Amino acid sequence: MKRLRAAIRNCRATLRRDAWAELLRPLAQPVIPFGIALIGLLWLFTWQYVRMERDNVDRETEQSIANLVVVVEQNAVRTATELDRILKFLRQSHSRNRDMEWAKLVKEEYTVDDEAVQIAIIDAKGMMITSSAMLYPPAPVDLSDREHYRVHLNATEDRLFVSKPVMGRASGKWSVQFTRQFFDENGNFAGVVVISLDPSHLAKTYSSLNIGANLGILLVGDDGVIRAGSGTYKNSLGASYVNSDTSTDVSRFFDGTTLTRGGTTEHPKLVASRRVTGYPLQVVIDADGLVSPNWLRTRDLYYSACALISGLIVVVMLGSAYGRQRFESKIVHLARHDALTGLSNRLHFREMLDSAYASGGNSLKFALHVIDLDGFKAVNDTYGHPTGDALLMAVSHRLRDNLREGDTLTRLGGDEFAIIQAVSDFTFEASALAGRLCECMKEPFEVDAVVLTVGASIGIAFAAEDAPSTVELLRVADLALYNAKESGRGTYRFYSEELNAALVARRNLENGLVNALKRGELEVFYQPIVSLPSQKVAGYEALIRWRHPERGLVSPGEFIPVAEETGLIVPMGEWILRQACRDLAQCPGDTTVAVNISPLQFRDEGLLPAVRDALAESGLPSSRLKIEITESTLMENDSDTIEKLSSLRKLGVLVSMDDFGTGYSCLGYLQKYPINCIKIDRSFVMTIGTERSGAPIIRAIIALANSLGMTTIGEGVETPEQLRELIALGCSEAQGYLFSKPQPASQILNGYVPRVEAA
Repeated sequence: MKRLRAAIRNCRATLRRDAWAELLRPLAQPVIPFGIALIGLLWLFTWQYVRMERDNVDRETEQSIANLVVVVEQNAVRTATELDRILKFLRQSHSRNRDMEWAKLVKEEYTVDDEAVQIAIIDAKGMMITSSAMLYPPAPVDLSDREHYRVHLNATEDRLFVSKPVMGRASGKWSVQFTRQFFDENGNFAGVVVISLDPSHLAKTYSSLNIGANLGILLVGDDGVIRAGSGTYKNSLGASYVNSDTSTDVSRFFDGTTLTRGGTTEHPKLVASRRVTGYPLQVVIDADGLVSPNWLRTRDLYYSACALISGLIVVVMLGSAYGRQRFESKIVHLARHDALTGLSNRLHFREMLDSAYASGGNSLKFALHVIDLDGFKAVNDTYGHPTGDALLMAVSHRLRDNLREGDTLTRLGGDEFAIIQAVSDFTFEASALAGRLCECMKEPFEVDAVVLTVGASIGIAFAAEDAPSTVELLRVADLALYNAKESGRGTYRFYSEELNAALVARRNLENGLVNALKRGELEVFYQPIVSLPSQKVAGYEALIRWRHPERGLVSPGEFIPVAEETGLIVPMGEWILRQACRDLAQCPGDTTVAVNISPLQFRDEGLLPAVRDALAESGLPSSRLKIEITESTLMENDSDTIEKLSSLRKLGVLVSMDDFGTGYSCLGYLQKYPINCIKIDRSFVMTIGTERSGAPIIRAIIALANSLGMTTIGEGVETPEQLRELIALGCSEAQGYLFSKPQPASQILNGYVPRVEAA
């Protein structure tokens, strides 16, 4: 029985442990420490924000008190200035008329801010001889013990003195004495002019302010004695002012005002002081325990909101932790699969390839097919992205239906797919699958009642055999895909070393072309253009050549397309333009030089400045420069093209249309654009003597050009028969190997006369 009870207890304990473990397992989720950290950051942010708000309140308080100090100081300056003016006026009046009694001078009513002031005159012995309150006292009043008398008696300079508050012996009232000494006709000390001002007047302008119970405003002399006070210092008249706070640690300055902060956070103390400009006084504002009730309410509100949000975070955190387990598997699936098609995505695809390379080594037996849809962009642009997405779904289904079990289909992104195909016979099996996919993709798709047609270009590479790693495999497969697209699309191509070599050669060519321009490896060759009526050289065509340090002369047909694709054709064209103008400027006569301008260079905004600079630098007359453009250039933008051609014509430059009669040639160009000359393409010249249609076409072009006042140049003249026919048809000029191949400037521009055999 005991054993049974023990077993039951153990079973129950185990169940309880398992239940608790299951209950607490979600707490190990990363969201728990994240939530705790978030709460910590929330409280830290709240505390920082509250402190920032408190700093803002403190700054506003400091600014307000600093402003108040300025106001009080300005009032003190105004009062002191007015009193000093009265003192100086009385002293000056007595000095001008020493026979006038002082009593007559002080009997007038003098006021400051509409309040009467009391004036007294003390003679050199310290006796009050008259005052505005008692013009003729029955007996002189001895004031020789007063501070203001003693100061002036011993003074070495003439200055205004402001006394400590004193109790009037006759009036029994407190007053502050503003005094100045006066002198006799010999310049000796003769006495003191005194103005007594009620201290309450100094504090009147700010005593009515609601400055709070803990704020005092003082007017303190240089000796530290309070001349006037308000607020907490209302009853401190005549006392010495001492800042009672010993914890002062911060001082700030606001344009002459000193602010000193001390006290504690809950009971701060702020003292602001400012010297009264020009007088031995300073204004002091002493604020003790200034804490804004609004700030206290705001602080409590922030802390309450922080506590509430913390509680919500705890609820959300626990709910997320317990719900996370239910979605982990789904999240993992979505992270590795395309949301639109449900296929493996690029991430999963890379993981599969990396895993295969890591485990298979050199024994890998699979082919990688990289598929790009032909014409998909047109579908997206025409029908919109929803139709494009539906088409991608249909494409993924069709591709999947044509795969064997074991093959893996992936959507890499956009309209690009990839297939990992397990193979034993690389070429045969991969060719069979790629061919089948290309054919099936040619069949139309019906999407949303719209029939759509796209194709597929496929690049194929073999693992281990073509690439030692995932990155390299993807690179070589992309090379094969690029080759398939160049081969006309809708087909497949295998990777080969030749493709890689071509890519390397292309990159070397691009890099070499950049350096060629910098190193001066480019040259300009010239081919003469002969006037058929005179059989003399009428001009030259400038043709670029690249003298490679290792390969020698590189064919223009090899590097010009690369220059156009990379944009190097623009700086290269500007260099040819400058060099051709410099070379021809050294040739006497009126021969012209024709410089070819690519469509990219023609669209560049720097073309016109480049032409102007080349002519200006070389000194070549603009009439000797001919700009050659192709028909494709004329088709770019009618308004811009006409404007640019017109600008060239305004410079005096001639314009020639090159290769006329090919591509999209249209005789209407001759009327629409400001063109001086057309060059009849060599393909028409070569038909002379071999095709019956050649001569009539050339005759029509020449007739139209002649009627419009244009010259014509026959290109590619290689035989005397072709030359005779062009002369017979009325062609103006000709160029070709019959006269001369393109040659360097040093060999052809120095009086060279081509051999002409038209007989």
